[in-house]
Amino acid sequence: MKILEDAAIWSLLRPRVTHRLPGRLRLRVPLLRKLPDEWLQTAQILEQVMCSPEGIRSVQSSRPTGSVLVEYDPDTLSEADVLSFLRILLELLWRHRDRLASLNNGQAAELARRLEEWVHEHTRFRPVIDSSTDIPDELWT
Repeated sequence: MKILEDAAIWSLLRPRVTHRLPGRLRLRVPLLRKLPDEWLQTAQILEQVMCSPEGIRSVQSSRPTGSVLVEYDPDTLSEADVLSFLRILLELLWRHRDRLASLNNGQAAELARRLEEWVHEHTRFRPVIDSSTDIPDELWT
């Protein structure tokens, strides 16, 4: 049963490209529409941290539509780089969903700031973190 649950969750987490132009991706992330109110700050953290790697110019998410608009520098990053980074970041935040939901607004903002710096430092030239990456304990405190 756990395998089916994981597969269902992953299908909701997986971003799908709905429109693309060079340097611009509109994605559908089904889970975004289904987020309970207590996880709204997780979506805000996602937006903030998505802008960490060099080459990602802006990220805007819409909970009602479940869409994410990413503007990036196509000379620095490929579409595959952006999608890979978003998938990994979504998976990372999902793994920590309960801990994230327990944070108050100030704690969530501070974690987002620390995580943004950490991701920027570890993805200086390319957004390369993988599915084994975890949020370091020191960023939570």
